[in-house]
Amino acid sequence: MTITPPHFRVLADVHIAPAVVEQLRNRSVSIETVTDLLGQDAQDPDILEYAFQNGYTILTHDKKIQTHINDRIAEGKNHCGVFIALDILQGDRGVGRIVAEVTFRHDAIQSGAASLQEEVYNQVIWIS
Repeated sequence: MTITPPHFRVLADVHIAPAVVEQLRNRSVSIETVTDLLGQDAQDPDILEYAFQNGYTILTHDKKIQTHINDRIAEGKNHCGVFIALDILQGDRGVGRIVAEVTFRHDAIQSGAASLQEEVYNQVIWIS
């Protein structure tokens, strides 16, 4: 019997450029947006909880989410990982770099060279 690894799914925060979402979808990355699933005004703690409950890794530019991650950890709660792209990568300038990093992780997980549990879950991955 073959065990299928958990599926790598991404939840893009409201400030992620639509081009990033489009390019990741073109590369077969399963990605949804916070706006579509939770609405434009969703707050970080709610986004983190939704992502955890539904197996999404968050993609954001919001460095303030680190405070909410720390709060979750202090409460003994896990998270499914967060990619934080630096501010210099906002808008169209950062599309290629963000897509390359997320696609690299996706491909490594899908091929079995990496695992969600070891390299994404409960991790903060900075994209610079």
